[in-house]
Amino acid sequence: MKKYILIATALAGMMSCKGVKSSTETTELQMAWKEYNQAVQNAEEEFVNSKIFKLDSVHQAGAYELLSMLIAGNQDLIMTNPDFPNFRNMESPTRRIGIDNPDNYYRVANVWNPDGKHVYKITGNRGTTADFLVETFYGPDPKGAIAVLEDEQMNLDENGDFVIYLSKHRESHMQNWMELEQEDRILSLIVRSNHSEWDKERHGDVYIELEGTSGEPSPNTDMDMMAKKVRNAADIINRQGKFWPNFAWKMTLMPKNSLMKFKTTGEIGILSQKSSYGYWQLESDEALVVKLREVDAGYCGFQILNFWGSSPDWRNRQSSLSWGRDGKCQAFKSSDGYYYIVVSEKDPGIENWIDACGMKKGVMTLRIQSLRELGLDFKPETQVVKLSNLLEHLPEGTPKFSKDQRSEQLSSRQQHALDRYTYW
Repeated sequence: MKKYILIATALAGMMSCKGVKSSTETTELQMAWKEYNQAVQNAEEEFVNSKIFKLDSVHQAGAYELLSMLIAGNQDLIMTNPDFPNFRNMESPTRRIGIDNPDNYYRVANVWNPDGKHVYKITGNRGTTADFLVETFYGPDPKGAIAVLEDEQMNLDENGDFVIYLSKHRESHMQNWMELEQEDRILSLIVRSNHSEWDKERHGDVYIELEGTSGEPSPNTDMDMMAKKVRNAADIINRQGKFWPNFAWKMTLMPKNSLMKFKTTGEIGILSQKSSYGYWQLESDEALVVKLREVDAGYCGFQILNFWGSSPDWRNRQSSLSWGRDGKCQAFKSSDGYYYIVVSEKDPGIENWIDACGMKKGVMTLRIQSLRELGLDFKPETQVVKLSNLLEHLPEGTPKFSKDQRSEQLSSRQQHALDRYTYW
């Protein structure tokens, strides 16, 4: 018996010498993995020690939801190969990060151009959504888009089909083109389809390929590339851990229960979008009435979020409303031409209700896209009222909304999520 053990031990030793890399060769990857785990711990400490964590149980659970969603997103990033990219869901009903918009369908692929010769080809269909764009970001520092291509700038055929190229240099056949500088950073290529009328609008499919890779096998898993991607993921976690407590602090410097003037969302490269942000703080017997006049835009949307920048369970909660040009809408427009949106803990029995989703205090945002109207230099009106007196502050003739209608409204949201994502 001892003889067999000695032989097995010797064989194992031979195999380890021939087939397994030494510990010194794996140090960079091991160190990167340790850095990633440390980044997760650091982010947890930042979240738990912040004032947001102490707001309520929803924000306490939300801290760990955000951490879990960041980890899930990083797993996708680590496992992707930018030379053999594919589009995947960036956000979903269970991955809600970065002031996400329930009206949007975000898809992401990872690209890079280390030799300056990479040419990516994106093919697809625009779909029938209110707005559509493609943009590139650097994941660890996503404050500004590197390149943006909006639907108004695209050459589409009569069916809405398109081809977009990403490369360092533009060739004559590249009607739709986005610059991809030579660098070894791994970028996020995001496709955003924005729904104004959930029941009728549909997104189109998109596909991506690095030219010259069709029919070619992918390379073996590489430790250096894996270490690079793990460090990239660690950088994202570290930045997010510091960003959200700071974001909340800045938000609370604003007057409560108010929205700021609309501003162009130029800091993330979307010049055709205007946004207004604020925060609300209400007692259980209060409601916030938000009043917005009709604007000539393809899309308008109101959403609430927690202070971690995550929307509530929007598939199953009435936490957002959208509307747009030509009568496309979820929201009800009153006879005076204004939209009145009511945020409260309890359902007031009107159509344009936003469920506070267990939060006494949270973030709210209005976003407007595909705007034809110049300027839009105004501040949405807001007013805190007692729920018992709510109807006195709404236009005469505001229709009541029954429990059956609310159930139907939620059912429609749930069905749309299934239609949009199928699986997530």
